[in-house]
Amino acid sequence: MNKTTRILVIVLVVLCLAYPGVAWLIGLQVEASLLKREQLVMDQYPGSIVLISRQYHRGVYGATEELIYGFGASTAQALAPLPGISSVAGLHMTVRNTIHHGPLPQFKTIGLATFTTQIELPGQISAKLRTFLGGEPQIRIQSRLGWLGGVATTVSSPGFEARLADGTRFGWHGLAATTRANASLSSTSIDGTLDSIEITSAKFQGAITGLQLRTDLKRALETLYTGPFALKIKAVKWQSAASSSPSQVQGLSIDAQSVADGDFYNSGAKFEADAVQTSGWSVTQAGYDISFDHLHGPTLAAMMKDARASGVNAGSTQPSPAAALQKMEKDFIELLLHEPVLNISRIGFRMPEGELRFSATASAPGLKREDLNGAQVRPALMQHLSVVADIRIDVALLTRLMADNVRKDALTAQIDAFEHQGYIKRDGTAVTAHVTFTRGTITVNGQPYPPRPGT
Repeated sequence: MNKTTRILVIVLVVLCLAYPGVAWLIGLQVEASLLKREQLVMDQYPGSIVLISRQYHRGVYGATEELIYGFGASTAQALAPLPGISSVAGLHMTVRNTIHHGPLPQFKTIGLATFTTQIELPGQISAKLRTFLGGEPQIRIQSRLGWLGGVATTVSSPGFEARLADGTRFGWHGLAATTRANASLSSTSIDGTLDSIEITSAKFQGAITGLQLRTDLKRALETLYTGPFALKIKAVKWQSAASSSPSQVQGLSIDAQSVADGDFYNSGAKFEADAVQTSGWSVTQAGYDISFDHLHGPTLAAMMKDARASGVNAGSTQPSPAAALQKMEKDFIELLLHEPVLNISRIGFRMPEGELRFSATASAPGLKREDLNGAQVRPALMQHLSVVADIRIDVALLTRLMADNVRKDALTAQIDAFEHQGYIKRDGTAVTAHVTFTRGTITVNGQPYPPRPGT
């Protein structure tokens, strides 16, 4: 045996002898990391769940953990009205983790640990789900704990189909999701897909296909999050037994984005549907694009904290409704003093006859704290409120929308009168209106509204 070979053999022997000790030490760190993480989750969602007991059994290469949770005050309030739930306070949920320690857990990956999770729902809820679904779906949850304390989790289900006692069929296919969160839970992301979910009965059938969910959020200003959120659905189809044709929505998407700029928070959402088809209606490019800009972050974060505290203390001694309303009004005033802006870039849709489009902005510049003291809050707000709005609708579409209205003739006469007064203008094949609200006064296309006597 040459020198190089002897060195390699010695190194391998040392590694083999050291590995159990390293794995055992890593096991200590894994237990501490999981304990910290579980506490962070409960701190982040106070009032939702309560840890009743935790049992952790650690070995050299792995461990088992059993967590029993009860429902907190806010969750108990939400579940209380459900039929067949005799006592929400007595409902417990069990989470079991089977853990394998690093540095090479099961020699399949590199990291502190991998673990598989099983969730056992409360008995009453689990029994009802089994009855409703005709069995229990197979959902696999696997996670990896990284060296810096972050966790990546995969959730998968190859598919599930059930036939209920009344003949209703229910099922889904191709469920897969990956979530990632850092050690402090200040950064989380989700990337999930669902090929389809379907339900068919004698009275109704429906299906959702091609669902995709993506989000990547970062905590900002303590309780607020920034980052993108995107939900896309290829198609939603449904039909009742009484309907002669199916209805459907194609190309449904929801996109949201929140950003922090110093002490200010901007948040926007965009909803779109490529096509909506129902009996007698066909709509395309339906949706809206709305944003809230220049929101005072610390005030908004404080409002979130108050909402969470209200959930935690539900059922216990609460401030009087008057005190709660006063606190809400105070926070709302604080937001107004920092001059937030509501921007509606678009609300609208298209039909074969034409397009409807609405846009607007609203703000209250120049407000001072002394303006809002006392009983004159509403008048002071009206004096500072500034709203600018535009609406445009094709005449053929307007005629189509009024076709089935019993007040069609009266509405047509009113529109003609508005056009004569200048409140409606013609723009090619469309009618338009430009509306402003400034210092308590409304103008439409530059004309005061309501009309002055004699006009």
